[in-house]
Amino acid sequence: MTTTTSRREQNKARTREALLSALRSHVSAHGVEALTVEDVTETAGVSRRTFFNYFPSIEAALAEGTSAPLGAVAEAFLARPAEEDQLTALTRAVEASPLGVDLLTWMHALACSTERTGGRRAGRPSAVELNVWQHHRGWLENLLARRDGAGDALHTATLAAAIMGMFEAVEAAWVERVGDTVDEAAIAEFNTLMLRALAHARSGWTT
Repeated sequence: MTTTTSRREQNKARTREALLSALRSHVSAHGVEALTVEDVTETAGVSRRTFFNYFPSIEAALAEGTSAPLGAVAEAFLARPAEEDQLTALTRAVEASPLGVDLLTWMHALACSTERTGGRRAGRPSAVELNVWQHHRGWLENLLARRDGAGDALHTATLAAAIMGMFEAVEAAWVERVGDTVDEAAIAEFNTLMLRALAHARSGWTT
């Protein structure tokens, strides 16, 4: 039974990765504005029904492509001392586990593809990007609540929204600075900008 279960889980993991790989391929080549479930499933060699067994929407799949690489930061955040406030703990987590190439390459491809296809207007995120950010806000809210326990739900929700707003602003500034290249210097630049944004928040934007 254990062997059968393990094989089933391995097959599910391979199917999920095939869907995400197909998604990344289409985003990089064609952008996200006209992306359909059929585009993804045809490339991955699975049915529409299979896609929806894994993801409720295209936006959810796009969010999955960025949320998985955030695992190391999430673990570092949850391991921080309880006496640290949430922003300090998140800052220390990013310092200990900087955002890496997998996440930032995917974010860069998503942002640049929407610009190429006209999804962005005057530097603002497209509707698809906003939906992806909304998925991440929910993820972050749950993460903050896990660390805070039975804390103030409104505080947690507003903090999650503020952090995701910072993340979005950092991404926009970063893409403008680094252009088409995501190399070690670009990755370091993103983490530097993210830590600056968190420092602004911790100071109450007084500096």
